[in-house]
Amino acid sequence: MRLQDLKVKIRRSFVVLAIAGILLNFIFDLYAYKNNRVSDKTGEEVTQAYEEMLHLQRLDRWVQVFLVSTPKTAALDGALQEIAFTSAMIHDPGRKELLRKLSTQLTAPNASKEKSAATTMSEILKGESKELEEKLRRDIEKNHDVDRSLYRAVILDSLLFSVLLAFFFLEMRSNKEIEQNLTLSMNILKEANRALKEEQLKRL
Repeated sequence: MRLQDLKVKIRRSFVVLAIAGILLNFIFDLYAYKNNRVSDKTGEEVTQAYEEMLHLQRLDRWVQVFLVSTPKTAALDGALQEIAFTSAMIHDPGRKELLRKLSTQLTAPNASKEKSAATTMSEILKGESKELEEKLRRDIEKNHDVDRSLYRAVILDSLLFSVLLAFFFLEMRSNKEIEQNLTLSMNILKEANRALKEEQLKRL
């Protein structure tokens, strides 16, 4: 294989690698963008779950105050207001139902139902805590996915840049060799013309 043919083959290989690298880079960037969107969503879910937990903890304090207060009117009003506000925030149907049950227990005239309100409140907090832990776990996993996809994108960008840089230097070297060959050819041609003129002058 001639040197020129080898150079042409190398150029073609570089072009193919560059195109493949650009396509892969686009795919990895798209994947990273998708993971980032999902991570943003899970982050919002975690924030919402934290807010719900804070309101439930505040409600729990109202319930505890209600159980030990005499009279109970002020504590009951505070607890019912917190139940209404928290119920509007929470999306889980099961916990909404438990909040309605808690409201009924707090407003019941008999003491047994009032005491069972503490059990219901504990059940609500346990369910919210479990959901918060699950959302945190998913958020951490998605953040790791985003980090991995970004690392892959950076590595691919670096490789693609290296390929393009190598192709650029190869072209510069090839152009320099062509320029040197042209200069050499011109010098040979000038030398041949000069020798031809000298030969013609001698014949004259």
